Amino acid sequence: MNLFNANLGFFFLHLAQILILETLAWVIVWHFGNGWLITMFISLLLTVAQVQGAFLQHDMGHLSMFKKSKWNHLMQKFLMCHIQGLSAKWWNNRHFKHHVKTNIYPKDPDIDVGPLFVIGDLQPVKVCLHLCLEDIRLEILTSSMISEHLFF
Repeated sequence: MNLFNANLGFFFLHLAQILILETLAWVIVWHFGNGWLITMFISLLLTVAQVQGAFLQHDMGHLSMFKKSKWNHLMQKFLMCHIQGLSAKWWNNRHFKHHVKTNIYPKDPDIDVGPLFVIGDLQPVKVCLHLCLEDIRLEILTSSMISEHLFF
């Protein structure tokens, strides 16, 4: 069945699709300008390209495209650093933590979504404590600045 043999044609067509969408967006801006409808259409093209790039670099991060890991890492760096504008090392660090402690709060960075969306028993307490401590620090800082202003 060849389940562990990568189909390089698929991956290169996937990369070609990303590059074509990115290039098409730049050509449209160059040719038609930056009107409202053009901007919305280009946003759609770039969104599809970025999401497809994220899926492709994820496969490369798991070393599933080439037989040599060095080539996978080079392609992942090309996609992450040059196409998406992110650090491949940053993504690898977060993704390795995710695979080591999958869905274990607060060890898995993929489920630590901050103050916007808190779930379970631990996240609301952690976020509340963090926000309360920030308020206390801000009060101390402003009171020291006021007293400093009065003395000098």
